[in-house]
Amino acid sequence: MLVFDRDYDMPGKVRKVDGKFIEIERPTGYVWRQNYLRLRRATEREARQLDAIRRLHAVRQRGL
Repeated sequence: MLVFDRDYDMPGKVRKVDGKFIEIERPTGYVWRQNYLRLRRATEREARQLDAIRRLHAVRQRGL
């Protein structure tokens, strides 16, 4: 599931649920925990943003 963190002002993918805390991951590998009350479901635009970041990161990892 994709969520938007209101404190960090960025979307991410839910990686793990631990009680009232959610572990979130970005396509770059950045991981953080946030209280579920500070999250909302990501919009279509934010989902596209994450996909674009994933593609850009993959290109940079290949060195192109």
